[in-house]
Amino acid sequence: MGPNKDAMQWADEKFPLPNANADNIELERYLRDICVKGASYRMTNPSAKYHKRGLPIGVRRAIGNTKAPNHYLRYFLCHAKPKEIGKSVAAELAQRGGIQYTNEMQYATVLKAFVSDRVYTASVRFLQQHGVDGF
Repeated sequence: MGPNKDAMQWADEKFPLPNANADNIELERYLRDICVKGASYRMTNPSAKYHKRGLPIGVRRAIGNTKAPNHYLRYFLCHAKPKEIGKSVAAELAQRGGIQYTNEMQYATVLKAFVSDRVYTASVRFLQQHGVDGF
């Protein structure tokens, strides 16, 4: 199905830029980019307004309200729990061709050092079930 350009533009405008005081500004920039691109795969109705299902308004709000300088890392790690792996949003992204933008992909790659073995293993299992190999 591919990305929705309107949703990506919305996300790029609405998601806050990484904090200059972040411990790892490059990681924060990367994670922001994942959020922006991932938003474009969640848009189920191209003509939907901001308040309708699809746009990750709650995600944007959670990141924007974080007081710590590592907004994006904190957001991802708050969801790094085995019971959160493979939930409907991840399945939707995978189905729409955006599996590389799932939290699970981040946990199995760039955030591996930050998550538990259980989260890593569950993420790899989810990715393999959706055709991603190499772990």
